[in-house]
Amino acid sequence: MIYSNKPHANPSIMKTYLSITFLQICILSAPLIAVAQDMIYLRSGEKIEAKIEEVSKLDIKYKEYNYLDGPIHVINPATVYMIRYKSGTEEFFQPDPRDPVEKKWVSRNNFYKNGCNKYFASFAVGHGPSYGWIGIRYQGRIGKEIGFGWHAGGGIFPNLGMLAIDRSHFLYSGGLKFFFYRGMYVDLQYGTFMVIKDNRYYNYDYSSSYRYEPKDVILHGPSMTCGGDWFFNKYIGINAAVGFSYDVQQVRSGPHIFPALEWGVICKW
Repeated sequence: MIYSNKPHANPSIMKTYLSITFLQICILSAPLIAVAQDMIYLRSGEKIEAKIEEVSKLDIKYKEYNYLDGPIHVINPATVYMIRYKSGTEEFFQPDPRDPVEKKWVSRNNFYKNGCNKYFASFAVGHGPSYGWIGIRYQGRIGKEIGFGWHAGGGIFPNLGMLAIDRSHFLYSGGLKFFFYRGMYVDLQYGTFMVIKDNRYYNYDYSSSYRYEPKDVILHGPSMTCGGDWFFNKYIGINAAVGFSYDVQQVRSGPHIFPALEWGVICKW
């Protein structure tokens, strides 16, 4: 009979060792499994898991990753934003501006991204504190997603007698903007923000029994608004904002804080 001096392996230890080894293999191979297919990213936002067969300037041929025995599909490269191959390599494609899908994609993104240039200037016609009540506003901006701007506006309020030299009034405004996300901003400004009837001028002339009506008074003071400048293309957009204004003249006995609402049409270059 032959005896061995080698110690016998413990079955429980061997099972534990094999389990750990199997777990390590699974962890190391997981990234390889995750990127085992090619990914096609379309400009419409759709993603396709595929096996790329051929890529050319005219078309991209692929098979569906979950149906490799199926037919070969063909798509226009102009509709593709990017292909991420299973090796990790990424390939980007130039769009065709004549393609309907690309036009829709560009139009949708322009509405949010136009106006986020490093610098641009614009004119706007509208109503509200930044327009000097009713008038024209000039604005400049720097920055992309986050930026800063400045503006100045001026106009005339017709009811004050635009054609009468002794009663015409020039309305003005100026301020600074902080763009916290694309076209969205907070605006701090000073200028004309409202025209009201001042009841202090409401009285009677007893000698002639003639009644005087309340007088139009221009209110000046600081305003703070929150709103946005949205552009439909590279040149035309709209502006809208809400906030509050404070009357520094205090022409009435009630509260001196007024709501601020502004809107306008923007033309930039």
